[in-house]
Amino acid sequence: MTDKLVQADKLVLLGQLSAGIAHDIRNPLAAINLNLQILKRNLPKDSPEHSFVDIALQGVERIHRIVEVSLNFSKPTVIEVSKLNINSLIPVVLDLSASAIKRKNITIELDLADKLAEISADAKQLQQVFINLLTNSADSIKDTGTITIKTYLEDAMKSDEKDFVVVAISDNGCGIAEEDLSKIFNPFFTRKADGTGLGLPITHRILHQHGGIIDVESTINIGTTFYVKLPVYVEY
Repeated sequence: MTDKLVQADKLVLLGQLSAGIAHDIRNPLAAINLNLQILKRNLPKDSPEHSFVDIALQGVERIHRIVEVSLNFSKPTVIEVSKLNINSLIPVVLDLSASAIKRKNITIELDLADKLAEISADAKQLQQVFINLLTNSADSIKDTGTITIKTYLEDAMKSDEKDFVVVAISDNGCGIAEEDLSKIFNPFFTRKADGTGLGLPITHRILHQHGGIIDVESTINIGTTFYVKLPVYVEY
């Protein structure tokens, strides 16, 4: 529990820091983008320099995307909770993640528990959690693979602990190196060439706000499973 609180505090501080940096980057980045656009328009149509300008513009767009994600990461989020059955979110999340999944030959397998206990949560925030995890799973699969989504109830081990509703998202992708497992929830840590390194930290923060937990198991060249655990709704 102490480690999770330290991680949450770290995310808040890094969010504030990244917001300050992002604001400082925005204006000069806009000027660079504008001047590159002007340069591109003024180049002769057959100029070989077009390819160099295009590469620079792609770099600017990538920086812009990182800035926007950083700003969103730094904003305090207000959760609007209601009672819900987490199974009801799965079809919505699959629709919203369709573009990432359909780029490859990925099979989705569902194993959703019947009569699952309700939780108290912000549906839109949890949608973002599962979209992030599904996108990660899709990215880890090279060409063809399977993503399995399973829901079940995890009973408390002790009388003073909570029961949890668990969503396990598994893939048979490339897996995560053992030395990286302790870093994947750190802001800006990524092994993806085009990644921001903020998807999993945002996921961690949302779940922390819900009193939830996220665990991960992974083996290189076998696959990864993320376990999202959310406390069962208890009416007092």
